[in-house]
Amino acid sequence: MAVEDPVEKAVQFTIDNWAELGVKEQDGVLYMPAVIKRRNAAGGSDETPIMLRNVTNEHKFKCRKIARGYAEKAGLDIDRDRDLVTEIENYALLAFAVRDARKPYDQHVPDVAKLIDLYDTQSLAELWGRYNVWVEMLDPRYGELTEDQLWQTIVRVAKERSPSPLVALVGREQFSCIVAMALAACSSPTRPSWVRSSATSTPAS
Repeated sequence: MAVEDPVEKAVQFTIDNWAELGVKEQDGVLYMPAVIKRRNAAGGSDETPIMLRNVTNEHKFKCRKIARGYAEKAGLDIDRDRDLVTEIENYALLAFAVRDARKPYDQHVPDVAKLIDLYDTQSLAELWGRYNVWVEMLDPRYGELTEDQLWQTIVRVAKERSPSPLVALVGREQFSCIVAMALAACSSPTRPSWVRSSATSTPAS
């Protein structure tokens, strides 16, 4: 029987297609393919294939200490320069999260200092966004949104012609809503002729 709930459709579409997204598992850890982008002289971007993993609580504890140590070494004030210290902590998390593209998915760089040395701020900011999307997808609560809530949000986005109503949703709900809207758009009678419904069909359950 096909799933009818739009929220369930959105979640199922994302999760059931992890194999197509290239998600891999190694020793109980899931890895999502991604790239680190860097601008080149031609105005385009060069891409370094990597894998992203979710960091552990132990990683998070280490990163807090690493950020403070790095900040002090750089002459930053822990309190006054709190935003920069937080940024360093995020980079430290990325150092653990970013893995080589091939098994056994070793850590791509040895530490936060090397990560910052290899990649510029813009590249890391884009990568941080991708990492957070992956973290949200791993949340078992992903898609906890009622059908009414979902469609009320979609109607508000259409009426206001602005994505601002999505701000009221937490990350995992935003992603569920966006995926549901994409699925609805791909099945719309006004979609371009080249859009094939089979590309976005939801497996039956």
